[in-house]
Amino acid sequence: MTQVKEFIRKYYFAAGMALLLALAVFLRLYKLALIPMGRHVDEAALGYNAWCLAHYGVDRYLHEMPIYPQNYYGGQSPLYTYLAVLLLKIPGVPFSDLTIRIPGFFFSMLIVIFGAATINEVFKNRNCTLAATAILAISPYFILQGRYAFDCNLMLGCSVMALYSLIKYLSDKKLWRLVVCGAAFAFVLYSYALAYFTIAFFLIYAALYLLFVREITVPRTVVWAVSVCIFALPILLFVASLLLQLEPFKFLGFTIEQTATQRMSDIDPGPNSLPSIWHTIYMSLLSDGFVTSTCPRYGNMYYTSVPFVVIGFVIACVQTVQSIRKRKLHVSALFLFFFLAVLTTAALVYTDHAINRANAVFAAEFYFLMLAFYEIVSRMKHCGKAFAGVAAAAYAIWFAAFARYYFVVYPIEHFPLAYFRGSAADAIEYARKNLDYSTIYVDYSGYPEFNLMDYPISPYEWNDRVAYDEFNCVVELPEIDEDAVYIIEVRSEHLKKELYEAGFFCREFPSTYCLFTRE
Repeated sequence: MTQVKEFIRKYYFAAGMALLLALAVFLRLYKLALIPMGRHVDEAALGYNAWCLAHYGVDRYLHEMPIYPQNYYGGQSPLYTYLAVLLLKIPGVPFSDLTIRIPGFFFSMLIVIFGAATINEVFKNRNCTLAATAILAISPYFILQGRYAFDCNLMLGCSVMALYSLIKYLSDKKLWRLVVCGAAFAFVLYSYALAYFTIAFFLIYAALYLLFVREITVPRTVVWAVSVCIFALPILLFVASLLLQLEPFKFLGFTIEQTATQRMSDIDPGPNSLPSIWHTIYMSLLSDGFVTSTCPRYGNMYYTSVPFVVIGFVIACVQTVQSIRKRKLHVSALFLFFFLAVLTTAALVYTDHAINRANAVFAAEFYFLMLAFYEIVSRMKHCGKAFAGVAAAAYAIWFAAFARYYFVVYPIEHFPLAYFRGSAADAIEYARKNLDYSTIYVDYSGYPEFNLMDYPISPYEWNDRVAYDEFNCVVELPEIDEDAVYIIEVRSEHLKKELYEAGFFCREFPSTYCLFTRE
């Protein structure tokens, strides 16, 4: 019996971490190509951009190795795009929805790994680390944001890694760690344009605080700033090209040039500032209502977490005030300042759209959650274990309900998702093998990028055309061609009605599309 206890004491942490990480991998990889069902319009655009860059060295608008690939003439964050490019350059890797979603999965796992490592570094408590890993592994937002190819979603994973690197530097003050920290924060800037503001604000807040509490010197602050600038130089040059209206130029093999649409109108520090801050807090604590990235039924980190996030925020505020009064470092101040940096960004850029625009906020809110749990369990001397057990049971129940819902009910309940289209490739192949036709018209809402995911062609051949080869992507039907095949999505009732009235009939075909022919 003693040997069993000793074995458990010695190996329970490693075994627990291994099981939780395996669970996290499973929840993010299981049916990754099928849930969410179909592909988002931005996934299709990112995917075709990556394919063009991998095979031709240009994006789909023929810009040679742009530091910021264009997406519907606006910018598309380089980190996700070029990770997809690297995957597609590996021999044997197919161009598919699964491949394009893999970078999202990878960074979702980095959130789990570095989020748990951060909690372990701060609290030095194995049980707390296991709890953190469990919550990161099973929380709806941390699962969902890694299951589709949105470039902005990488901002959270990059932010978690950067904060961890800062905490590691403060633990031993080694100069090389400071340089790595600068590189890590520079890395965040490649993940999403709004990170420019968030990281800039945080670095200012953090540097002033660390100087005040005498945890960093002025020379080291300069080293930190210079390392950020060096590793972020391509991004800084891109920003300069926007602000100074520079002509395109080459740097390290990439093209630095303005995007056709700069979206500078998104910066609005006017009357929308307070509503934007409120919406950011509301969406992060509860849900933004978009079932792709959040789950209104269960909340982002389950609704059980909400009061504890608030409690942790209050504790962090108190600890920060005490830290400033005593001029002594407290890690909570860094997460509080990061939280404030996200809200400062929200005040400048209206975020009443979706939480993915401010997803870095979860790096701070997750810390607040774990801080609250740690403080409560530590102070409940006789009831701490009981509280931890009740909390664990609550999260287990939430997770069981969520897992069943997301993997069983969700694909049916929320199909078709807004801005998503299922692949029409099966219907197209059926028409190619069995029918005579002049042209194929596909109900892809006028976005040929959906078709280019299944039938990619040279961007020089495509060159921003809605119709290419025998394909035409339609929103409304042009003059009806009696020799054509029309592949119409099941929800497009008005298009189907027009075809029925024109004498077309729908062939029996097992697909999410209806295949209309004249005969």
